[in-house]
Amino acid sequence: MGSFKLGKMTMRSLFGTPETVLYPVVEPKRHANTRGHIENHAPQDCILCGICMKKCPANAIVVSKPERTWTIDPFRCIRCNECAIACPKQCLSMHMEKSDASKEHAATVVEIPESEKDREKRLAAEARKAEAAKAAPATAPAASADESVQLSPEMEAKIAAMPPEKAAKFRAACIAKAKKEQAAAAPAAASDEVEVVFPEHVAAKLANMSPEKVEKFRAAWIAKKMGGGAGAEPASKPEPAADKPAAAPVQKVAVPELPAEPKELRVPRDLEEKLKLLDPEKAEKFRSAWLAKAKRDAGL
Repeated sequence: MGSFKLGKMTMRSLFGTPETVLYPVVEPKRHANTRGHIENHAPQDCILCGICMKKCPANAIVVSKPERTWTIDPFRCIRCNECAIACPKQCLSMHMEKSDASKEHAATVVEIPESEKDREKRLAAEARKAEAAKAAPATAPAASADESVQLSPEMEAKIAAMPPEKAAKFRAACIAKAKKEQAAAAPAAASDEVEVVFPEHVAAKLANMSPEKVEKFRAAWIAKKMGGGAGAEPASKPEPAADKPAAAPVQKVAVPELPAEPKELRVPRDLEEKLKLLDPEKAEKFRSAWLAKAKRDAGL
């Protein structure tokens, strides 16, 4: 029976349309929904946004903006057409033809030409940089007019690449910011020359704090005392000797006694409301444990 069917198909192919074709000598008919390879058919419209590279689930597309190239690896492409759908400029399309069989793993690289608008921007930026480089030696003395503030070489190079008006505004803003930081650092430097004597209970609490918190607390007390807070007299500056400037004497600022903390501790009201919902014995145990921990934390 099998041989009869084979003979019937073979005899029919001799006198009619054959069931098969001599591939690859004869190409088969492509259907309308055949998925072939992705092609960048309009490289002049490509903006190198990289959306197709992000949408590709197989990571078959690489977009290089500095090199202005669009690359696709046909051996990794899964023909999902997501890149062509997501392209904002409609530069990508899927063809019906498939990639030819090859022993070499080669990717397709498309060079994206530079548009006229981008070329004008690039040339204008290069011209501004060249003019700034030529004018940098001439403007150096004017830039260093304020000797109290010196900008870093990286910042000077960044300012040199800007337009003149924008560079002047940016330089003024940087100098103002640096002066503000210097003014803020001045009280901290002055506080290092002042010796503070804390009461015993305050010193005991400061011993358990971190160095940063201790320094902040110390600076706050010195600023309050030297700034005239709470009726304190402003500290007078020592006058230098006539022959040579004398070192600033160490000042001792007496820190007033802090009010003693209450010895009695109470459970917060919101916690008491929650304890009322518990069993009395459990609530009492929890209350006792909470008060004991609070006393240990307070050093009582």
